[in-house]
Amino acid sequence: MKTVSILTVLAFAGAASAQVGIDGVIGAEWSAPGVTVKTVSYNPGAATHNFGTPGPDNHAVAYTTYFRADSTYVYAAVAGNPHQGFTGYSGLSFMNIYIGAQGLGSTVGLEVLNNYFFRPGLAGNYNGTGYNTYASDSVNGIIEVAIPISFFQNDPLAMGFATNAPGQGIRWNLSQSLGYSVAGGAVNYGSDRLGLITTAIPAPGAAGVLGLFGALAARRRR
Repeated sequence: MKTVSILTVLAFAGAASAQVGIDGVIGAEWSAPGVTVKTVSYNPGAATHNFGTPGPDNHAVAYTTYFRADSTYVYAAVAGNPHQGFTGYSGLSFMNIYIGAQGLGSTVGLEVLNNYFFRPGLAGNYNGTGYNTYASDSVNGIIEVAIPISFFQNDPLAMGFATNAPGQGIRWNLSQSLGYSVAGGAVNYGSDRLGLITTAIPAPGAAGVLGLFGALAARRRR
């Protein structure tokens, strides 16, 4: 079953770009230049909940990760690659991602289908409504999400994480998706982990304006 939840619309005099391709389909937008594609292999003996020692594999199913950006959003996706005898994603159709500023580790977590942000390693969560857009296809094990770049620079939910300086890269460090194994880490995927975005980070003025409009939109919803 494919579901689409449209949760973020940011506009600046009609100029800010909308999210592209958040529809539960791995389309051409995920094969364009600048997209980072990594593979998490299937290993029924893979460790689970292994945040301190992430691996290159997953206990339930192999999957592919995708990471990209435009001038307004960062986009992440996972797409399952079922192994022989696999019968369905069922309750394992989920996507938890751990992202942070380049050089700062995982400062922001997002449980995509539960729609909340959190600080990795700390208790509590924050309603993500208005700050991400996601779509999923549970039959094919595809989940996509878009998050405004300004979210990482302005901390609009007052979570208290270390924000990105304008121009500082955003890195996807860990994925706990389509199973409870944690994939990522420099040993397995190199210094960029599951993807590092630097070229699309907006200038300080643009980031501030987008953050302001996001905050105003959130206030109108309350």
